Order: sequence, then C-alpha cells, then structure tokens
Amino acid sequence: MENLMCSKKIVYDSSHPTTFVNKLDKNSFALLHYAARYNHLDIVKFLLSCNADPNIKGGDEGLTPLHVAAMCKVSPDSSTGVDQIQDSQNPDTINLFDVPMAAQISHKRQKQRPVKKDSVFDSQGKAIRDYKGPVTKRIKFHELDSQTVTHADTIINALIQKFANINGKNKYDATPVCYAAMKRNEAAITELLEYHNVDIEAKDGQGMTPLHYAAEQGCPRIAKILIDHKANLMASNKFDMTPLHLACEEGHPEVASLILSELKENSPGTLKNYINAKDKNSFSALHYAATSGVVELVSLLLEYGAECTFDQQTDYASPLHLACVSNQLDIVKLLVENNLNIVDVKNQNQETPLMIAASLNRTDILNYLLQHKLDIESIDNDQDTALFFACKKDHLESVKILLGAGAKLDRRNNDDYNPLHVAAVNNALHVAGHLLSTSSKHILQNSWDRYENRPIHLAVMNNHIEMVKLLVDNASPVDEKNASGLTPFLLAASRGYIDILKYLVDISLPLALDEDDRNNTALHLAAENGFHKAIPILVAFGMNVDYRNTQQMTALDLACSKGHYKTALALIESESSIDTGENSKHLSPLLIAAKYGHGDLITLLLNRGADITRIGPNGRNCLEIAIHEKRRDAVMAILNNPKWEMALRHVICEGDTATSPFRCMIETMPDMAEMVLDKCISDNNMPKDNSNYAINCNYEFLEDMHTAWGHKLKCMPKKPSAKSVSILSRITDKISNLMEAHHFRRNNRNHPLSMMVENERYAMLGHPLVRHLEKRKWNSSSSYIYYTKIFILIIYLVFLTGICLASASPPYKCIKLNETITIEPLNHSYEDNIKDCVSCPYIPIRNSFLNYIFIWFGKYFLLTLSSLFITKKVIGLYSNIYTLLSPQAVLEILGAVCSIIYVSGFFSGSSQPYELFRLYRCTNLFRSFGALALCFSWLSFVLYLTKLPKIGIYIIMYIDIFKTFLQFLPVYFMLIISFALPFYMVFLDRYVTNSYVTPFKAFIKTFVATVGEIEYDTFYNTQDETPLPVTYFLLFLFLFANSIILMNLLVGLAVDDIQGVQSKAFLKRVALRVKMSMQLESMLKDTRDRRISLQETIFPNQTKGHPIWSWWEFKSNPFEHNKARVHDQFELAQLSRKEMKYSFKIQKYQIKAINDKLQKLETLLEEVIKRI
Repeated sequence: MENLMCSKKIVYDSSHPTTFVNKLDKNSFALLHYAARYNHLDIVKFLLSCNADPNIKGGDEGLTPLHVAAMCKVSPDSSTGVDQIQDSQNPDTINLFDVPMAAQISHKRQKQRPVKKDSVFDSQGKAIRDYKGPVTKRIKFHELDSQTVTHADTIINALIQKFANINGKNKYDATPVCYAAMKRNEAAITELLEYHNVDIEAKDGQGMTPLHYAAEQGCPRIAKILIDHKANLMASNKFDMTPLHLACEEGHPEVASLILSELKENSPGTLKNYINAKDKNSFSALHYAATSGVVELVSLLLEYGAECTFDQQTDYASPLHLACVSNQLDIVKLLVENNLNIVDVKNQNQETPLMIAASLNRTDILNYLLQHKLDIESIDNDQDTALFFACKKDHLESVKILLGAGAKLDRRNNDDYNPLHVAAVNNALHVAGHLLSTSSKHILQNSWDRYENRPIHLAVMNNHIEMVKLLVDNASPVDEKNASGLTPFLLAASRGYIDILKYLVDISLPLALDEDDRNNTALHLAAENGFHKAIPILVAFGMNVDYRNTQQMTALDLACSKGHYKTALALIESESSIDTGENSKHLSPLLIAAKYGHGDLITLLLNRGADITRIGPNGRNCLEIAIHEKRRDAVMAILNNPKWEMALRHVICEGDTATSPFRCMIETMPDMAEMVLDKCISDNNMPKDNSNYAINCNYEFLEDMHTAWGHKLKCMPKKPSAKSVSILSRITDKISNLMEAHHFRRNNRNHPLSMMVENERYAMLGHPLVRHLEKRKWNSSSSYIYYTKIFILIIYLVFLTGICLASASPPYKCIKLNETITIEPLNHSYEDNIKDCVSCPYIPIRNSFLNYIFIWFGKYFLLTLSSLFITKKVIGLYSNIYTLLSPQAVLEILGAVCSIIYVSGFFSGSSQPYELFRLYRCTNLFRSFGALALCFSWLSFVLYLTKLPKIGIYIIMYIDIFKTFLQFLPVYFMLIISFALPFYMVFLDRYVTNSYVTPFKAFIKTFVATVGEIEYDTFYNTQDETPLPVTYFLLFLFLFANSIILMNLLVGLAVDDIQGVQSKAFLKRVALRVKMSMQLESMLKDTRDRRISLQETIFPNQTKGHPIWSWWEFKSNPFEHNKARVHDQFELAQLSRKEMKYSFKIQKYQIKAINDKLQKLETLLEEVIKRI
C-alpha cells in the first residue's frame, strides 16, 4: 500500500501524468514494465487508470508489460515477495537491468546435462520427490487440485482487460506464451491459455512454439498443459526440429515420454514417421538422444520404434557414431543390440564407429565393438584404418587393443604413410615407442612415403626433437635422402630447427657435409630460407661459406636473392666473400641484391666494402641492373651511398646504341633522375641573401659525352679519305657522310637534355641544374643565331609587306590602240582578262623612294631569302624529315613559295614578265598569292618567337589552347552545319542583301553569327521581305545552342585548360630552347668540346647585366632550393602503369594461391569439426 501511495504522489506531481507514465528510462523501460516485473498489481491498475499504454515496448528486445508478466507471474500458493523472483539460486529469474533479454531468449542449444533416473521436474524446474513411475514408460503426473483459481485479480488479467495484445511479439517475434513456457512459469501459461484468442502455435523468429520451449527446458507439467490445449506435436522450427528433437537434444526423457505417449494414444499411425523424422542436419531424435548421454532416453526411443539406421545419401553419421563420441557404453550396447548391422557402418567420411572409438581412446567401447564381426582394416576417405586414428592421437591403450585384435602394421594411407609415419608426424611418442618395440620396427623405419620420406624425415619436418631422438636411438637411418635429395640434417637446416641440427651433428659430425641433388649444403638451405640463427652454428661445424651449388651460387648469393638481411649479415660476419673474382662469370651478391630490389642488402654490402663498379656478365653494373629490373628501392639505396657517382660513370653498349644509367633513369625513373640532379648541385652553406652565396653545379652527368669515361656516347665513324675520284668512290663518300650524319644525329638525340625533351620530362627540365645549363648553352651560341634569324625574318617581312602594299592594285584591263596602251580598272570583278593582260605586262609604278626600295630592290632581296629558306628546309630532309612536319616549318615553306611566285611577276624582259605560272600582274590570282605570302610568313614568324623569354610563353599557351579547340572542332563544325543549311533554305527569296545566297556563304555567315554578328534588322525585322514563321524558331534554337551554350562551352574549355597550360608553358619554352641548342651543337661538332665545362660556380646574388636586358629575361631565380618541385602526376602515372599492371598480375596469382590454401584449410577444419 505504501508503494502505491508513493507511485500516485510521483505521478500526480508531474505536469503531464499520461506522458510521465509512458516515459522510458535509460534502460528503455516504462513504469508499467517495472510494476509487472515485481508483481505490484495495485500499481499496475493505477498506471493503467492513468492511461499507461499496455502495449508499450521497452528494452533492447521490445518487451511489452505482458511479456514481463508472463515471465514473472507468481503462483497463488507462493509468497508474493520479491525474494522468490530474485532467488540467486534459480537460474530462471530475471533482472531487467543486468541480463539482456536477448540472452534470456537465446535460441542456441544449451549444454548437454545428464539426468538422473528418478528425476522428474515440476514447472519451477525442481525435482518431484513423490514421482515413482518408470521413466521409460509414459509418465503419469499427480492430478492438480480440483479447485479453480480465479484470475480476475492478476496482472495478466488487468493488462488484457486494458486491451493488451495477448499475442503481441517482441523483437524476436516471441509472444508472452513463449516467454511463459521458456521461463517454466506454469501459473502464467495456465492463465494465458484460458483466453480463447491466445495463439498457442505462435512461432518466434526461430520458428519455436511454446511447446518447443517446454520441451527444450524439460518442463513436463507445462508440456502437459500445452498438449491438453491441443498444441501441435508435429510443429517444427526453422531447423525442422520438432519438440521431440529438442527434448532428446537436451536430455529430457520425461518430456519425450509425454510427447510419445500422447502421439501413440491419439495418432498411432504417424508415430513411426514422427519418431524417425530428421531435421536439416539429418539428425533424428535418436541421434540427439545418443549425444545426450541419457541411457533411459535412448531406451525410450527404441521402445517406441526408433530406427538405428544410416543413410549414406543424406546422413552424416549414425547414432552409433555419436554414442561413441559421447563415451556412453550402455547406449552403444543398446544401439548395437537393436541393430547388429550398424556395428561396422560408415559415416560420410567413411569412418566406422571403431575408428571414432580409437580416435577418442574409448577403450571400453573399443573392446565391446571388437567382440562383434567387423572389419578391423576398414579404411576411410584417407585410407586410414582404426590403428591410424589411434596413432594420430597417441592413444597407446587403443593401439595395443587393435594390435592385439589383429590390426596390420604394413597398411598405408593416401600419403603412403605407415603407422610409424603417422606417429612421427603427430609426435605420438608412446605409440612410436611401442611400434619400435615390435618385430617390424626395421620395416617401419626404412619404408618411405610417396615423397620418399622416412619417419625420421617427417619428425624433422615437424620439429619433433623427442621423436627424432627416439627414432635415432632405435637405429633409424639418418643419412638417407628423400625425393628432394634432403637428408634429415638438410631438412632441419632448411627449416631452421637448431636443436635438431645440434643433436644430429653430435651423433655424427660427417652429417654436416651432406648435400642435396643441387649440391646445396645445409648452409645454402638455411640462407635461402632466412634462418640467420642457424648460420653461426653451421659455420662452426666447419662448413665452407663460399661453396657454390650447381647454379654457382654461394649461401650469401641465395640470401641476397631472397632479401634476408639478417642472414646476409651473419654470413658476412662469418667471412663470406662479398665480391667475385675479377674475371668471374658469376653475379656478385651486390648485383643479385640489385636485381631483386633489396635496398637494405645493397646498403649493407656497400658498407661492408662491396665494389659498386663491379660489372656482371651482361655488361651492367648494380645500378643499371636495378634500373633495368625497375627496382626503385635498390636504385635509391645506391644513390644514397657515398660512392654513387662511380655507379653512374658507366657506359653500356647494346647493339648500335650506347647508353648510361642516368639516361635509363630519364626514360623509366624520372624521380630517381631528379634525385641525381639534386646531388649534382650544392651551395657553400652561406646565407642565401649574402652577396657571396655561391652554388656549385656539376654537369658531369648532363654532359657525360664530353667526359673521359663517357666518350663512347659520342663515337662517330671517321670520314674516309678520298683516294680516287672515281664515281664509285664518290658514291661511297656520300654514303659515308650520310652514315656519319645519321650517327651524329642519333648521338645528339642521345644527349640527356634531348632525352628529357623527347620524353616530355618537364619536371626535370624545370630543375635548377638543367635550367642553368640550358641558359648557359643558350647564351653561349644559340641565342646569337636565334636572334640573328629573327632579325633576318623581320627584314624579310618588312620587304614582303612593303612590296605587297606598294604593288597592291585592283584588277584592270589594257586597251591598246595605235601602240598606245590605256588602263581601265575593273571594279569588283573576279574575272581575269588574260588576253588583254598579255599586251599590258606590268602595272605602272609611281616613282617614289619607297616604291623604288620595296619593288625594285626588294624583289631581289625577297627572291634570294625565299630561295634560301626553301633550300635550308630541303637540306634538312637529310637530317630529319620530321622537322618539315612542324607547323612553323610548313608555314615557312608555304610563305616562301608564295613569295617567290608573287615576286617573280616583277621581273620582265623584252616587255614580257618572267612569271613562273603566267599569272600576270593584272589578274586577281596574282594578288591572291601576295595575300597568302603575307599570311603564311607572318604566322611562321609568330610561331618562331616561342623561344623568346617574355612573349614565347604566351605563344605556347595559345598553341595549347588551339589544340584543345581542334579536339572540339568536329562538334563545332556539325553545329554550324545544323543551322547554316536551314538558313540557306529560308532565305532563298532574298535577292538584294542576301548573305545566304549559296550553301558556302550560308556556312560562313552562320559561323560569323556564332560570335555575335546576327544582323537581326537586316534579315529578321524587315517590312518589305517578311521572313517565314519557321525562321524565328530556327533563330531561337541558333541563339540558344550556338551563341549561348556553344560559346560558353568554348570559353569554359579555355579557362579550364589555362591553369595547366600556364604551369607547363614555361617548361615547354625551355624544351624548345634545349632542342635548338642541341641542333646547334650538331653543327658545331668540331669545336664544341673545347667550350664544355663540367663544373661551374654561380653567384646568384651578383647578377650582372643591362637593366633593359634583365627586364627582357625572366627574373625567377632558377636556384631556389626551398620552392617545391612537384612532379606531374599524370606523367608519373603513365610511367608506372606497366609496372603496376605487372604487379597486379603477380598479386592476382598470389591471391589465387592464398584462396586455394584457404579452401584447403576450410576443408580441413570442416573435417576436424565433424570428427570432434
């Protein structure tokens, strides 16, 4: 009563009682849950009167108050205190705070628990003392008191009266009836079943009905109540398990007897099928009873007609197999006496009960089974007999029993193992000792498996030293080899088993000299597998550390090939030779480590005195091998060594190509090449703002052609001296000269700077060392030639422009009467009067100084320069035909050709012009060639200015954006065509001002309109000639598709590309200047060596020069070490694509191999689980 008053005060003091009573606490429970939990009926009624929700769900499992009441209802004859519910000795009491509901309704099978013969339980799980009936018969319960119990004043009734859902489900779909059965609450389940709308067959998420829970919990009273209310005995859960399966699994013979007797009484025809029904694991009730260990339960099932059979198609094991596992001799006897044919039955692994008993050392069962007629040599899938099973587990008693029963020692399994092999593999010392005491011990020890391994080999493989000692003490052969050519000593060395190594050498020192079929000693095998701790021990045995196997590799070579650092260190400390002989054909350890990319080993070997200049049989040193194999770690290790310069000073000739390590890095490892450049530049450690701050540049590897060690990189065939003037000699000289030019061009392309340009290594071209070398080359000679040519081109353009403007004239015709020539202009005419032009061969020129300069003198100057330009390009065909395919070269040739054609019209003799194509100066075609000459020449001049410091970068940016536009050009062209032709159709009726008169003009007009010149008033807003209605629709589409979207798209493409173009334009200009410098050096090949300096000191803070020239040059300091130089990510991705593809291919095979191993392990684990 006091609790009720406190509850009312708390509720009424709240501002919103209804909300308060339905509020969930931190454990997600409401007040109604707690009231039902502690059986406070008055509080429950009060809360319901305050509009508490009777179906509110709480906790992580979504329990309603009715679920809690079904679990915690107190029977009328018990005390109403909480002590009974919270009894710590009762495992079925609950605590809503401490025990999650998920654990309370767990659907996992409980542990097996034996039941006494006389044990019968009531609804609370307590033993019924007055029960004296036989448990193998139908159990008869004492009748309950006949007095009826009223449920009008219970929590369950109060909840239901307030419309609580009696079949409500929680998170696991369990109803209150399921909870009552699971918690053995007889009072709750009795009250719930009185309501007609209760679902007695309600299933939870696992398909469990209340009867399933009653059977699983071993509650015969509750099971009886459910059966009396017509609970379905045939119901099965999601595992196809009936209540009988659960009762047998948990070892409850009382419930099983109740179920079977009820079924026999009411449905005897289905009893046989029911009792032998199997679940999804192909287990019948008898299978579960055999594993429960309850003899009475097995006897009960056999009495009711359970069949002890085995179907190899569906069953995994028979009940007899399971009985052998549970070590119940009485159950085994019951099963065998029931069916003698099952004594030698095999499960799906072809294992007999005898094998199971031998494997688990069930000696009593083993002796019993051997009394019956069975095959003691029966084999399983692995061809193991029962003796093999006992040997694996070192069950000496079982082995003795089997041998006494006639088991044979000469049997072999799938691995060709005999029993001693099996004992050696599994370190079964007791069994092995017994086998070695038999008369067959010599046969057992000297027989081998499929790989010619004797028992001692297998003992060594598994590091069973005690087994090895036992076998050796019994005269096991220690010098025999297996199929791999390995003795036990070599096996121990290959696996790093030091204790076995020491033991074997102690008994026989000559074993240390054993070799396998490839002449590998124990030292080789230990080094190859990376067992560094075994190295000093083996060396102490007197083994030769420099001994070579059939592959001519020492132990150190093998360690370096596998990347075993500690092993290599141990061998070096054991005085193993680091370098090979001078004329040796073997790879040194350093070359081997470089080949396989082990950077740490390379560092170790170089620090221990390895020769970094050592060359292998293929003519490569360690750095070249690492680069060729694309071993980045190895290259970095070599470059970080103090002797890194010696590794770079090497030339390798492959066919007709000479190359060096630095060139190879430019092609395949640009980041490593940049690392070399970083090492070639240093400062004097003074402050960078100091006037004496100096930077030392080493150009040795950029100008390696001019070093003493790199002369092979510039070798050219000498020009043979002419001894005769015969035709054959001249032809030979020409061929020799062509070969010389070709060879030199190849060497020119072989220059590191040229390779950077050809491979588009812009990040390297921006390196300070390369920048300054390029600047020095440019300022030494290339700039003078370049600016000279620019000066010549300027003069050429001045005269070409002057002569074209001075001679520009509209077409005219000549009228000749009486030897008098009259000129009559032809305005706006495109028809040439060739007949009249013949009589009027020249245009009268006004007598002025400019006309005299540009026409009379300029025609000779232009003709000469144009001819020289064309001649230069023709001669360039011998050096490189691809130079003529550049845009600048093509425009220059076209401009020169058009200039010659145009200028030739100003030469005449005997009143006739010396024209190449008889164009005549009075025709329109003549001035057309002049216009083309101006256009091509000026464009060629603009492209030639790309190498200038200031404006060259913008020209390159323009070219790159133009290339982007060319990619879009097909789409642009089709969009213009899409509107040009329709406009031509709709404006056909315009005769006065019609720009769409022809398809070509319509295309041009539409192209112009794209940039904004639409002329709306002229074509669309006229009074005299009204356009067709469809014209406005076409105009709208045109404005939307071309003028707005298309132009914005082009602007967007340009803006998007401009950032990348700006970042690379400067370096592209540097690349062009490098290319020109290399071409110049090819022309100055006789004197360039005298001008090459490999060392230079630069004082960047002492810049000298004219202010104007300093403005013209870029002011950026090429030697700012602090600025970040980031590689082009796309460039690096392209370089590593093939390497990544190869790496992914290897990883694919490795993953496949790992997957195969995992599948084998999974199969093995499944077998182990099945046997357990």
